[in-house]
Amino acid sequence: MPSFTQLTAEELQDLYTELDQHTPVMLYRVVLNPDGTNIYPYVSRGVEEIYGVTVAQVVSNEHNLTDFVHPDYQASFQASIAQSAQTLTTWYWEGRIVRLDGQVRWIRGTSRPRQIGAQMVWDGVLMDITESVRLQEAEREAAAQQTIIREQSQMLAELSTPLIPISAGVLVMPLIGAISDRRAQQVMETLLEGIVQYQAETVLLDITGVKTVDTAVANALIQVARAVNLIGAHLVLTGIQPRIAQTLVQLGVSLGDIVTYSTLQAGIASILAKQGGLR
Repeated sequence: MPSFTQLTAEELQDLYTELDQHTPVMLYRVVLNPDGTNIYPYVSRGVEEIYGVTVAQVVSNEHNLTDFVHPDYQASFQASIAQSAQTLTTWYWEGRIVRLDGQVRWIRGTSRPRQIGAQMVWDGVLMDITESVRLQEAEREAAAQQTIIREQSQMLAELSTPLIPISAGVLVMPLIGAISDRRAQQVMETLLEGIVQYQAETVLLDITGVKTVDTAVANALIQVARAVNLIGAHLVLTGIQPRIAQTLVQLGVSLGDIVTYSTLQAGIASILAKQGGLR
């Protein structure tokens, strides 16, 4: 294939025709007259796909491409044109248009201005970026959704492991529902952070609302108690109903040195009574 400089005039014309027909963008020349009107002496066939109008309709000024700019973007579009004309700097704009058939598209255009007599002339290129913008919007929506999910997960975690200070140095955490490995870890983290934050000496962990206490749950409670002891506090377990006590005996599970009470009320009363005696 011969180089560009070796092409004949006819071959060059054929090349320009192919580029005009197959380039997935719109090449154009727009002229701004002193009275503020503009014309398009040349547009490539990309205008048909982007705007939904023919080359002839644009060149004859039957349809002026400026009129297709979305109303919400007219101000920014006109301002960008004015600035480029006044400063003779490269024009760049991105915004929405409304095609002849009513479709809304995102476009990006750039061109270089030059003054010819009393007219301003821009030669440039314009492309349809609708799919790219939609992809970016989908990514932003997905990121926003993930943020909401994280916030909701954090809220649920806080609701599932509430920590309530009831007096100086005493915290209560009532648990309801199942105790999974993940939730047991949340319980431990919340308790340890709460003990440090409130400088607590005693934590009452109430399992009245826990439906099932098996070996795994018992072991998790023991691990929580050990962790609490390691930072200088101690854990009191309340809500040990007869059915739970019976299950633990049948499973051969020992809660070790963990102090237990049948109800939360009994546990709170005992701890507060001890605090009153110390005073």
